[in-house]
Parts: sequence; C-alpha cells; structure tokens
Amino acid sequence: MFFRLLVTSAGALMSILASSLATQAQVSFQGLTPGTLEVGSSLSILTSVTPATLRVQSGTTVNISVSPPQFVSGASPDPANTARIGILKVGTVEVRSNVGGGSVLLPSGQNDLVVDMEIQRPGNFQPGTYSYSILLTIIP
Repeated sequence: MFFRLLVTSAGALMSILASSLATQAQVSFQGLTPGTLEVGSSLSILTSVTPATLRVQSGTTVNISVSPPQFVSGASPDPANTARIGILKVGTVEVRSNVGGGSVLLPSGQNDLVVDMEIQRPGNFQPGTYSYSILLTIIP
C-alpha cells in the first residue's frame, strides 16, 4: 500500500515538474556592445549617441520588457524628479519603459536588440562620466 502511494506521488510530481519545465523559455544573450551617452543641446538631458546592442536567441516566443535606467555612478547622483526612460527596439518595433510597461513580443529564433535610454534631470548634469544600467526581463 505504501509503495503504491509512493509511486503515485512520484508520478504526480514528475507530471508537475514536466509541465513547469515546458513553460520555461530557453533564451541566450550574446554579443553585448555597450552604448555611449552624451549631453545634447540641453545640459539637463543625457541621450544615447551609440545605443547598446545585443543578440538574443530564443527557442520560443516570449515577452521582453525594458526597465527605466538606474543610476550606477557619476559626478552627481540623479536628483528627485529625474525622468529615466529605457527604450528597446526589436526589428522595427520600439517600446519605452514609461509607456504601457515597455514590453514587446520577441519572436523565437535569433533577434538583434537595440537598447537606448534618455535621462532628463530638473537641473544640468555636472561634467564627468556617468554610468546607468537597464534591466531586460524575459517573460515566457
């Protein structure tokens, strides 16, 4: 009796494990090229001169979202009321972190992503080197 319960429980566990594994997406990131930011005509706005690029290989269609940029280091930290916008381009589709959650459908196969950003401060940037990070999230 105990053996039947053990076999039944093991079968149910394997079934649950198999169904959860089937929902996972196999995604690999390759060839990251960092971007370059530059102050434009306004000293309070940093934009990408050279966006970051990377190649993504996915075994299935997934959603990918872009987060707002986060300040990592620089001559002065972002003050309150700084607007941070992450931009993601997949083919001809562009999404922004500040519009509709910044999510786009990523087709299966190999895709080239372009990651861009814009930082708008209420005052001017101090001269120096700034570093920001953007998080890309894959949702199967």
